[in-house]
Amino acid sequence: MTSTEPGLSTDEIRVALQALRAKDLPTHGGRTLAYVYDSGLESADAIGREALAAFSSTNGLDPTAFPSLLQMENDLVTIAGGLVDAPTGFAGVATSGGTESILLAVLAARDSRPDINAPRMVLPSTAHAAFRKAAHYFGVDATTVAVDPQTKRAVPEAMAAAIDDRTVLVVASAPSYAHGVIDPVEPIAAAAAAAGVRCHVDACIGGWVLPYLRATEPDLAAWTFACDGVTSISLDLHKYAYTPKGVSMLLHASAELRRTHLFASAAWPGYTMLNTTTQSTKSGGPLAAAWAVVHHIGTDRYGELARTARTATLALATAVSGIPGLSLAAGPDSTLLSLMTDDSCDVFTITDEMLARGWFVQPQLRFADLPATVHLTFSAATARSSDQIANDLADATAAARATGPATAPPSWSPPPAASTRRPSTRPRSTSFSAWRAWRAPADSCRSRSGWRRSTPCSTRSRPGCARPCSSASSTGWPDRAVPDQPGTSTASGPGGRAHGHQLGAQAVDDRVQRLDRADQHGEVDDLAVRVPGDDVDPVHVEVAHGGAELQYRRVVGQPLPFVDQPRAEHPEGRGEVSHRGVAALLRGVHGGAAEHRVLGDQGG
Repeated sequence: MTSTEPGLSTDEIRVALQALRAKDLPTHGGRTLAYVYDSGLESADAIGREALAAFSSTNGLDPTAFPSLLQMENDLVTIAGGLVDAPTGFAGVATSGGTESILLAVLAARDSRPDINAPRMVLPSTAHAAFRKAAHYFGVDATTVAVDPQTKRAVPEAMAAAIDDRTVLVVASAPSYAHGVIDPVEPIAAAAAAAGVRCHVDACIGGWVLPYLRATEPDLAAWTFACDGVTSISLDLHKYAYTPKGVSMLLHASAELRRTHLFASAAWPGYTMLNTTTQSTKSGGPLAAAWAVVHHIGTDRYGELARTARTATLALATAVSGIPGLSLAAGPDSTLLSLMTDDSCDVFTITDEMLARGWFVQPQLRFADLPATVHLTFSAATARSSDQIANDLADATAAARATGPATAPPSWSPPPAASTRRPSTRPRSTSFSAWRAWRAPADSCRSRSGWRRSTPCSTRSRPGCARPCSSASSTGWPDRAVPDQPGTSTASGPGGRAHGHQLGAQAVDDRVQRLDRADQHGEVDDLAVRVPGDDVDPVHVEVAHGGAELQYRRVVGQPLPFVDQPRAEHPEGRGEVSHRGVAALLRGVHGGAAEHRVLGDQGG
C-alpha cells in the first residue's frame, strides 16, 4: 500500500477477516481435538474477549505505569499456587505460554550454577520439544532418557543414573503431551534433590485440570510441590483454564529460585529495564482476559468441566478396546488420549478418515522405539459428542483397515545425464502429496527469491515475475546426484531467515493442507525447484502461497518419490491433502526418521 491509496473500510476488513478465518479449523464446538480448548461456556468466552479488548493497549513492561496488570498477575499466581500445593514463600510470573515458561525454567536453572561451564539437563524422551528449544537457545545440553515402552512414563532409576556433576535441571511431565501420562515425579524429584539439582514439572497441559480430579481419583500419581524436590512447575491458563491465548504460569518454590531468570539493566541512557520474562513490552490483554475468565468460571465449575472432559476421555478409551486394529498407546492419566494401530492400518489414514467425518485429530510420527499414534485432546465441549467420536473412530479405523497401511513408494535414481528431460504431467487435481524433485529449465521465470518455477505461470500475474510466462514448458531431472545431505523439510515464511527450530509433522501437514486448499482455488504457484548454481546443490521442491512456502530437500541419490494417494474430502467440500500421502512421503525420503527444520519467523 502506498501513501496515496485509501485504507479499507471497516466492512471490507470484516469481510476479508471472515474469509481468512473460514480456512482455519473451528475453535468451538468440540470437533478440533488439538490446539484449542473449549469450555462450552459462551459467557466465559464473551467476558474473555471483552477483557482482552479492554486491556489490549496496556503494557506489561512497567507495572508502576499499569498497576492493574501487576495486581491481576499476583492474583492469578496465588490461585495457581493453591492448585499445585505451592509452599509458603513461593513466587511466580505470568508468561505468554508454556514454551516461555519452560524457557525461563531452564534459564533459571542454568544461571543458578555459573560454576558449571557445560550445563546439562536430564529429560525423559517424551518431554515437550520446548525443552530442546531451551537447550538450543541457552547452550544447555539435553540428555534424553528413554521412557518405559509400555507405560510411556519416565523410568526413575534411569533418570537418576543420568544425573551427574554437570546437571542443573531434571524434568518430568504431568502429563506428557504425546501420551497423556504422568511421570513418576516423586522418585525423580527425590533423586534430583539428593544430587542438589533443580526439578521442573511440566504441567502446562495438566496443571489446571489434574487438581480438580483429586476428589474423584485420589490414586492419580502425585506431581505437585507436595513432592519433595520439585522446585518449579509450569501450567497454562489458555489450556484447561479456558482463557484466551496466550497465558501461562511459571511457579518457583521460592523467590530466590525465581531470581536467576529475571533481567535488569541500567547500562544505557534510557529507562532502567526490569523484566520478569523474556518479553519487555507485552500487551496486558491476555492477562486481563485470563483473570476475567478464571474468576467467572470459579472453582466449582472448573471441577465440573474437568470431570466432564475426563469422563469423555475414559469413555473413548473404553470404546477403543472394541475397535479392531486400534488400541491405547498408554492408559490416560488426564484428558489426553494416545492411540496406536496394529499392522492392518496406520494412524495417518485414520486421521484422514476422521477429517472426512468432520473431526481434527492429530497424527504423531514414530519416535525411537515409540510407535506412531493418534492424539486426541478432550475439552469440556468435546464431551457432548463423545459417543459420535467413538462411532466415527470405529468407522474411520474400519476404512483404514480396508485400505491397508501406507507404504513408501520405491526409490529410484535420477536418469542419466544423456536423458535428463522429462515433461511435467502434474494435473491441477493432484494432491500436494504428489511431490517431484524437478530442475527448472533455463528459460523458466524466476521469482525475487531466486526460485525457478518448474511449470509455467498462468496468464494471471505473479509477484516477482519479470515477464509473462508461456503457455507451455517442460522440466528436467537434475543431471547429477546431489551432495550427501541429511533429509530435511523446511518451511519458510516472510524474511526467509534461517532458524534451527523443530517443526512437528502436524505443522507440516497443516501447511500442506492450507496450500492444497488454496490450490483448488487457483491461488498457489506451481511446484518449483531451487537451482542454486551449475554445480547442483541439494534440490528442493517448493510450493508457494503468499509468504508461506513448503519445501522438501532431497536425500542424496534418492529423488522425492511419487506419492499419489487420494485426498480426503473436507466436510465443507474443500480439498484436503492426505496425511497418508504425507506419511508415505516422509518414510520414502527420510527412511522413517523425519526431521523438520524451520526457515522464517514461526509463532508457537
